[in-house]
Amino acid sequence: MKYEHCIRCTICVENCPVFRVNPEFPGPKQAGPDAQRFRNNREKSAEEWVLLCSQCKRCEMACPCGVEPAQIILRAQQRYGLEHPHTAAHLLFANNYYLSTLGSITAPLANRFAATKIGKKIFRRMGIATYIPFPKFSFKTLRGEKKTRSREARKVAF
Repeated sequence: MKYEHCIRCTICVENCPVFRVNPEFPGPKQAGPDAQRFRNNREKSAEEWVLLCSQCKRCEMACPCGVEPAQIILRAQQRYGLEHPHTAAHLLFANNYYLSTLGSITAPLANRFAATKIGKKIFRRMGIATYIPFPKFSFKTLRGEKKTRSREARKVAF
């Protein structure tokens, strides 16, 4: 269904969990069909609030007209991602496997660095919140523990 079929009943907004808790998110109706009417293909997207949508698709299930606000918002999120460069924090958390591997190899050093003022200042510059303590890295990883346990496990037949 196209965004033109939206009758602006706001049932999607009533079912949106993000709209209830985040005042910065305008809701699926405004972020989806309403905003789509004003989006121009030639202009750069400046709507950072489209990233707040969790893509739970409750709005699509609730829509009586069959409009798919989550799909409209998803296309806007993709366009926003292509037009705006990612920050260092985005790259770190998008590649969590590498970050966790590096952190577990250098566990004591990484833990000390994360607790220092310089480390926190660098994290703040990257856009990472520092008001709560970071989880501690360890030499032991869940992957490594799983491998050792699977080797040691006895097979039991029932």
